[in-house]
This record gives sequence, structure tokens and C-alpha cells, in this order.
Amino acid sequence: MVTLDNLGRKLCGILQSQSFRGEGKEWKLLGQEQDESILVSWLIESDEEDGVSKLQSYIGLYHERNHILEVLCTFNRYVNIIQASINHSHTLLGFITKEKKYPSSYETADKRTSMDSSGVVSVEVYKVFTLDASLPEEQREPKDFGIERSRQIMIQFLYRKKDCISNEKFLLFIHQESISLNQVHLKKNGSCEMELCGCLNTESVVREFSWAQWDPINQSLYYIHYRKTQLSVEGEEPEEGREEELSPTLSCLQFHDDMPHETVLNIPLNLPQLSKTSVPCGGYEDDPIPLRVHDCSLDLQVVCDTKGVVCICHHYLYQPVKPPMTEVRNLEESSTTVHFAYSVTLLHHGCVIHCVVPGILWSQARTMKPTFALYGDQHMAVYAPGLFTHLLDIGLSHEPCCHILMSCTLPGIPFYTSHLVPLLQYGNTVTVDLPSLDLIPLTVTTRHLIETFKNDHSLENQLAILHYFLVHQGDLETISELLMSAAEHPFELSVPQLLQEVIIGGAFASAQRNLPADAMSLVALLPLSTITHVAEVEVKPEALSRSSTPLSPGTSLVGSGTLADLAAITGTRKGPGMDVLPFCEVESCTASKQEHVISVNLRELSMHLLKNSNKQSPMHVHVVATRYVAAQLEMSKHLCQLLCQCAAVDPHQEQERGFSLIDQLDEERRYILFTLLERYYFAVDSMAFPLPQGFTSFFTYLGYRTLSFCMFLQYLQRNVFELQVDVMKIIMADTEDTQEGVRKKLRLLLFLPRSRAKRLLNQWSHPVSLMIRAREHALNILSGVEGTQARGHPTQKAKTTYVSTRGLAAFPSADRLSPLDTFLDLLTAKASLAELDFGLLIEATVTSTDEFLE
Repeated sequence: MVTLDNLGRKLCGILQSQSFRGEGKEWKLLGQEQDESILVSWLIESDEEDGVSKLQSYIGLYHERNHILEVLCTFNRYVNIIQASINHSHTLLGFITKEKKYPSSYETADKRTSMDSSGVVSVEVYKVFTLDASLPEEQREPKDFGIERSRQIMIQFLYRKKDCISNEKFLLFIHQESISLNQVHLKKNGSCEMELCGCLNTESVVREFSWAQWDPINQSLYYIHYRKTQLSVEGEEPEEGREEELSPTLSCLQFHDDMPHETVLNIPLNLPQLSKTSVPCGGYEDDPIPLRVHDCSLDLQVVCDTKGVVCICHHYLYQPVKPPMTEVRNLEESSTTVHFAYSVTLLHHGCVIHCVVPGILWSQARTMKPTFALYGDQHMAVYAPGLFTHLLDIGLSHEPCCHILMSCTLPGIPFYTSHLVPLLQYGNTVTVDLPSLDLIPLTVTTRHLIETFKNDHSLENQLAILHYFLVHQGDLETISELLMSAAEHPFELSVPQLLQEVIIGGAFASAQRNLPADAMSLVALLPLSTITHVAEVEVKPEALSRSSTPLSPGTSLVGSGTLADLAAITGTRKGPGMDVLPFCEVESCTASKQEHVISVNLRELSMHLLKNSNKQSPMHVHVVATRYVAAQLEMSKHLCQLLCQCAAVDPHQEQERGFSLIDQLDEERRYILFTLLERYYFAVDSMAFPLPQGFTSFFTYLGYRTLSFCMFLQYLQRNVFELQVDVMKIIMADTEDTQEGVRKKLRLLLFLPRSRAKRLLNQWSHPVSLMIRAREHALNILSGVEGTQARGHPTQKAKTTYVSTRGLAAFPSADRLSPLDTFLDLLTAKASLAELDFGLLIEATVTSTDEFLE
């Protein structure tokens, strides 16, 4: 069982350590400032002289770093304080109270009323107070601003970068009425304390608004207001009796020290419109952290940081339009279930992430409040109690596409949580449950992601987890463990795509390391992930249009990408024990397929970067392209090594390598290794990644020793296997010269190019080889391929100068002539005697009379 820290217990302990009389209870959070201090309120029950207990309310300032709780204000009665704010110097406090009032009938015309159990109509009103916290505690008296509203009111001081300011500014929010900027003058008295002098001026910065939020880190104010939409085309008169439509708009005001505030954001929002005939939402939830002013009709939150990430998070419930149902039971079920949905608008990417969970009970959905919190530098955690946890990939480094879905049972989160709020001083990794004030870590552990990968068979989710560990964590050990679990089911259709994600994500992560700062903008043009099925819906026009002139790369961009250069690049990033393969990285052929793939990738990638880059020099393009192609080869080798380890073939522990290693493997390990390498070959080849040198021959011989000969031929016919010289030599030597063996060798020789088959035939001492070479020799003479007249160069030295008379007697006739003599006469008419290999032709003729294939 996980032991959770409780903020209320912690604050009680501080009070006891400070010799504060009484035990605090009913702790409540009132707000959090830019300096990470937290404003809290609590109650203490004290006994009077007549024996009657009395409740006293307190407001305090908690400094988490110093572990100090400073008492700011004491009330001799119970006061319902819902929000507070304090200035930078902690000398001026503003707070809001909420209390019930029983007005007369004429006073309730424009106020939200409620009725208690006795039938008496009451209304909840908000009041604003300020307090000079620089005075001694016994002299501190709250001052009423004289503002009383049934609509929600909040207060927030502005924080400045400069000290010793003679005035303070604070914002006063009145829901659906206005947001005003108030300036308070502070002067020094004889004891050098600051005392409240009064308001110098009040400026209305926002008029009517429906929602607002204060960002304490960036000192920004987000708010939603409604603008009139243009209903008619220019030049046309509007229709009579048609009402003007209002569209919601999100705006942002940025406040500065020495400059006036400015509007930095104005974007239209797509929000559900409330029907004018429906009963309006009549309740306020009073959210002090983060400070928001809104009613229960709109649950919206802006999550941002100082690096430029701005996310508009909207949570809502709805019932979809369905055809009429005839069964009463289904009708009852549909009326009690809703769709739980949220959307995250990423302003820094210009896209929207949308999630819908259907069929949630209304009684359960109405109490759910999702938590939106930045998780690290590149992710946002969305936690819906009892439903799910999303890890959204929303960072600035690349486009948002690799989102992870997990269960709601994150490690360390108890089942009773209902409303988790991130706190600033914990870096958005620790939240507080507002009802209980339990400090709950919002942590996604590596082990939890591994279990999600193993138990969740959603391919998109598994790809996103691989992307997380490859690109964002650089954790290759965890990648190896994940591949181990995938290798347990090698025949799953998703295995090749998982392997493709490993090489693509790994190459992207490897290429962006140690790049010059000027070339980092080109990283966004590199392949990122195999996740492509993302629904794109175009809503606003592009702000900027891009146009570029394609440039042809010179030889310096392509010609220098040799294997030696790439090996030098990848060698600088190799760790101990990396890329030790079970075969020798040597190709037996002169035209290596690896060299061809690398050269084509380098050329095409350079062209792609040149066409799509914005004023980048060719040298930067060359650096990025070369590093990425080198990373392709690096990840291809590393994935091959990981899969060999998954098949219990560890090159570090095996004594043999290459063909000898295959021969000593037992049948089960050989089959597993072939199955995994077959998936590896498909994944790498389909993505046009280079294969390690030596892999082709190793894989072909592994298939020869694993599959039946008939199946092996099918792989050859479909160009999966390649018969290089080295693998053909060992297969020819391994096959006996029986009737069946000879037929197998002949079938394999048919798959080879003519020159490669001729070399192997010269090394095969068998009558069939002799006959084939003789027929090839005769065919070349008759077709003019060989011969002085056809080839146009001096006569070469004769291959065989000794002519045996045995050929003349092989087929005797009455006049000593034979068909062989006639055939030799025909050949001498095409070529000189020096060019004819009489020995080969005669020996093949004699051999043809033997029954060697029976």
C-alpha cells in the first residue's frame, strides 16, 4: 500500500511546531502565486468561558521551500473564504468571501437564488476584502471594497520583476460583468512599513466575459468573450427579424512591468451553444488553483509553459443524436448514459486532439473532473478518474502523433480521487486532491508502460510506447525488453510494423543528437513515426504560405557518403557491446545492395531537405542527411542484434559466427531465429533501410537449414533469399551428388546470373557440370560470342592443345566419320582450332553415354 502525504497534516504539524494553540481543521486551498507560495485557510475550534465552543477562521501563507506557515489574518468567527491573493512583497492581501443572504423579492430579480429545506429563498453573494499584512497581527483589519455580487468574484495581484515598487496592481474579476485593473498606492510611514493609501485608478480591461483564467507563471490573462458574426455577404441587406449570432473568442492579455498590457491572442473557439430556452447553469465551483472564473456550463482550462506550449483543454459531456428506440429498457439506458469527451487545442501546432468515451453513467460522469498537466518537456498527462490516463505527445520538437492510452490505475493514485490539481512547486508532477488535500504523484513509470505494452494489443498504442522510449527517453534497454515480449508472438501481423517503428524512431533520435543549432530546424523534415492514420480536418486558413525553388545537390552532397564515412559517424555514438552481430559484416559481391540503398537514400533525402527547407545552406542539409542515413544503418544493425538476443542467440556468448553458428544451433533456436529475422528483413526492406553487410548470405543459409527445399525455392522465386557466391559454395558442398542432390543443385543454379553460375560450375567436379560447360562453350561459338572474327581482337591462347583420338573412335562408322566429327567441323567453321576446347567437348560427349543420373 502506498503511503500518501497529506497537505493538511503537514500544515497541522507546522502549526504545532510553531507553538500555535488549537488544532487546525477543514483546510482549504485559496490560491498559488508565481513564487510558488500557497494561500490556505483553516478553522480552529476554541472554548469560551461559558463553555460554548467557537469557530475561528484563519488565512495563512505556506512556503513549501522553507516549510513555514505564516498567519496573515485571524477572524473571531467562521468566514467562508473561497479565494485569496497576495502581492510580491507579501504586504498586501486580497481575499474573497462567499456567504448566503436572504434578500427581499425585488433584490432577487437578477440574482441566482436557491431554496433551503425550510423553503426560504436565499442567494449566495461574493464580497471583496483587502488587508495590510505589513502591520502587526493585532492591528490587521480587513477592509471591505464595497462590492457585492451574486456572480462569481476573484482577485489576483500582478507580480513584477522589479522590487521596491511604490504601487501595486491587481485584477478584479466579476463574472459576466468585467475584469478591471486596479492600482493601489503604497507609502512608507515612520517605521518603514507599508500602509494602504487607496486606489489611484481603476481601468476596465475586459468587459463582459464568460470564462477567464490567470496564468501566474507568464503573468497572462486568458478570457472568452462573444463577438458578433457577419450574417450577410457584403453588399446584401440583412434579413428582417433574424437575430445576430455571437461566436466565442479566446483572447489573451500579456502584462508587463514598464509597458501597458497588450493583446497577444485572438482566436475563435468551437464551443457548444446553450439553448436560450434551457435553464442556465446556476452554480459556481470556485476554482482557485489554477485561478478560473466561470460557471458550471463551461469546463475549460489553459495549460502552458514558458517555452511556447499553449494548450486549450476543454472537457464536456453530451448525448449523441440517436434514432428512436422502441424498447423501454434501451430508452432508459440511453437517458442515463452520456459521452465523456475532451479536446486539447494545441496552439503551438495548430491542431486539435479529441477523445470521446461513450456510455458513461450520468451519475458517474457528472462528478468526474479530468486533470490536465504538463508532464516533462514534451508531454501532457490527462487523467480521468476511473476511466483512463492519456499521455499526449504535444511538445515543440515534432508534430503531435504518438499518444499513449493507459488504464486509470496509475501507480500511487488511490481509487477515491475525484479532482486532482497540479501544484507549481512540484513541477506539475505532484497533484493535490482538493477534497482530501492528499499530495498524489502523477507519475508514469517505466514498468507501468511496459505492462501496458504487453497487455494492450492496440498497435497504435504499442507504437506510441516505442516512440516514447526511443525518441523522448533514449532507453534502449527498455526497447529490448519490449521486443522480447513482441518476439513471443512472432507471427502477429503487427510485429513488422513494431520493428519499423524501432528503426524509424531510433534513427530520428540518433540523427538529432549533436547537430548544430542552425541545422535543428531541418530535423522536423525527417521521418518520425509509422503512425499515419490521424484524422485531419482543416478549420482556419494557413497564416503563411511556403514557396521554395528546388535545388539539385552537387557531388559534395552525395559522393562523400561512403561506407567508411558513415561508419566513422556511427562509430562515435556506439556504446560498449553495441552492434555485435552473429555474422561477419563482409559482402562477397562487388556491387553491394547496402551501398546502393545508402547512396539512393542520401541523394533523395538531400533533395527533400533542399526543397522543403527555409533558407538553409547546402552544408547544413548535407550534415543532416548524412547523419540520418548513418543513423539508419546504425539502427538497422542494433535491431538485428536485439532480435538475435530475443532468439537466445547472443553474439557475445557464442563461440562461432556466420555459417558455422547456424550449423551448431539446435532446430528450435534455428527456427525462432529465422522467424524473427524474416520479420526483420521485411520491416527493414519495406522501409528502404540498409541491411548490415553479410546479413543476406547469413539469412539465406539460415533459411536453407530451416525450411524444406521446396519452401526454400519459393523464397528464392520471390526474391526473399539471394544466392551469393559464399552461400552457394557451402550449399553446393553440403548437397551430396546423388540423383536428388544433382537435381537440387541444378534448380539452384538456375536462379544465378550466368557469370556466377559459370564460376560455380567450374568448381563442381561432376559429369553434369562437364556437360553444361561444354554446351555453354559450343553455344558461345555458334552464336558468335566467342571467336576471333566476332570479338575483333587477336587470337587467345588455346585452352586445350592436346586432341585425343578417342573422340573419333567413340562413335565409329564405315568411313571413320561420326556425328561428333561432323559437329566439330561445324565449330571449326565458326572459330579457329586454338579457340576450341576439344578436350572439354570430347569428354562431355563420352560422359553423356554414361547412365549417371539413374
